[in-house]
Amino acid sequence: VQPEELHYYSRFMAFAIDIAAIFGIAFITNLILETVRGVTSSELALSVGILIWLIAYPLVEASSWQASPGKRLMGLKVVNKQGLRLNILHSYLRTVVTTGCIIGVKIVVWINMLLAYKRTMLLQDWITQSYVVKRS
Repeated sequence: VQPEELHYYSRFMAFAIDIAAIFGIAFITNLILETVRGVTSSELALSVGILIWLIAYPLVEASSWQASPGKRLMGLKVVNKQGLRLNILHSYLRTVVTTGCIIGVKIVVWINMLLAYKRTMLLQDWITQSYVVKRS
């Protein structure tokens, strides 16, 4: 599979939805703990958000959904180079690489511009040989 389109705006919107959902859950968890235990800790909310990102996010992308909730809402799915569902290890690798791309955003933006022009993919797609395509 070589994607014909990058779906850049749909992917960006899906990412925004996912981040809002993840940190919304983390915020609610923090409110519950504050109510129950009287403890306020933004570090706890951040930790919950990071755990959801690193554990749950790859699980849903490797599931039969083949997409995070945001990607699903935007009509996208993640596939391997054969066009099939990612296995769990491949999905975790994709999440780790994506996290690295988010951390190194200033450099990755330039690499992504080149890859988007030459190959219709982003850095994490190229490294992990997985692609975001329209759901059929």
